[in-house]
Amino acid sequence: MEGPGRERKPSTGTRDIDRLLAVHFAERTQSTPSAAQRQVKIVCGADQRQVRKGLRHVAKSLAMRSGLFCKKAQMVRVPQHLLKERSEDVRARINALSEIPEEWISHATHWQDLNRQHLGNVAGKPAPTPNEEYLLYQTLVGAWPLELSGPAERDTFVKRVQEYMVKAIREAKVNSSWLDPDAKYEEAVEQFVARICDENTGMNFLADFCPFHTKISRAGPINSLSQTLLRLTAPGVPDTYQGTELWDFSLVDPDNRRPVAYALPDRLLQDLKAEWRSNQGRSRLLHQLLENMNDGRIKLFLTWRALTCRRDHPGLFTTGDYTPIAASGTRRDNVFAFLRTHANQNALIVVPRLTLKQNEAGWRDTQLALPAGMRSWTNVLTDQRVTANGQLSNLLADFPVAFLLSDAT
Repeated sequence: MEGPGRERKPSTGTRDIDRLLAVHFAERTQSTPSAAQRQVKIVCGADQRQVRKGLRHVAKSLAMRSGLFCKKAQMVRVPQHLLKERSEDVRARINALSEIPEEWISHATHWQDLNRQHLGNVAGKPAPTPNEEYLLYQTLVGAWPLELSGPAERDTFVKRVQEYMVKAIREAKVNSSWLDPDAKYEEAVEQFVARICDENTGMNFLADFCPFHTKISRAGPINSLSQTLLRLTAPGVPDTYQGTELWDFSLVDPDNRRPVAYALPDRLLQDLKAEWRSNQGRSRLLHQLLENMNDGRIKLFLTWRALTCRRDHPGLFTTGDYTPIAASGTRRDNVFAFLRTHANQNALIVVPRLTLKQNEAGWRDTQLALPAGMRSWTNVLTDQRVTANGQLSNLLADFPVAFLLSDAT
C-alpha cells in the first residue's frame, strides 16, 4: 500500500510526484526550494521529454502484447491492488495532479498552514504527521463527492476518510499498526479529519480546497473515460471491476466492500438502450450524457457501446493487429491513438490525455496521421457516418473519446 513510511521502488509518473512532494511537504523551508520541489519538473507530467517517452512506452507495450498470442489473452485492467486502495475514478482525479505539480504543492502547503491549529499532539509528535497529512489531502482531492446534499452525507464521507486514514497509518507501521494499534494517535488523526472537513472549523481550508477540487474534478471524468475505452479496446481481455460501471469514488475496505448496487446500473442501462433505439433519441441522449456527466451514465454508455462492438466483431479485438497512430501539432502530447485491424475491418481509438492542459487550450492544429484509404468511418458512440481527416477538433467534437469503425478500401 502507498501508506506513509513504506519504502517504494523508484518509478515514473504520479508515484514519483507523490514521493517528491511528500518529502518537500515534510521538510519545506520558506527561504529556498527543497530538492524535492526542484525535481518535480523532471517527472512525468511536468517534463515534456518524459511525457513523450511515456507515450512511446505504452505504444511499445501494446504492440508487444498484440504480437504474442499468449499476451493477447492477458487481462487488461487497472491493477487490482490499486483498486483496493482507491477506485479507478479516484485515481483518475489524482493522476491529473501530475500535470500541475507546482500548483498542487502550493495548495497543499497552504492547507498545511491553514490546518496547523487542528493538529493533535500525541507523545510530543503531531497527529497526523506531515507525510500522513499530505496523503490525506491527496485522498480528499480524489474522493471528495461531486455533490454533498446535507450534513448526513458529509458525515458519512468524513467517516469513510477516517477509516481510510486509520488503515493507511496502521499499514505504514510508523505511528500505529495492526498488531499494536495506538488508539490515542488514531483518534487524534480522526479528529483532525473531522475538523478540517467541518464547514465551521474548516471554513478557511474548504474555501481554498473546493475551487481547486472543482478544477481537478473536471479532468477526472475525461481521464476515466479515456482509460475505460483503452481497457475495452487494447490488445487483451478487458476486465471491469464490478461497481465501476458508473462513477465510483471508493477508498479502501471496508469502503470498497460495500454491496454492489446492481439494480441502479441495470435500470440505467435499460433506459440507455431504449433511448438509443428510438428514432430521435440518439442525439438527445448524447446531449444529456454530456450535460449531466456527474450522474455517471456517460461511463456506463461508453462501456456498453464498446463491449457491444467487441461482441459484434470478435476477431478485431481478440486477434486483430495493433498499430499506433502518430499525432502532430500543438497538442500532440495530449492524445493517444491506435488502430486495431483484422481482415478488412479497422477500428480507430482516440483518447485525450493530460486533460487539464488540453481543456484549457483546445485541439488547435493537432491531427492524426491516418493511413491512406481510411476516410469513411462509423462512429460507434454516435452511430453517425463520418469522414475522418485526422483533425482532433473533428474526431472529438461530439464525445470526449472516439471509437470509429471502417472498412479498408
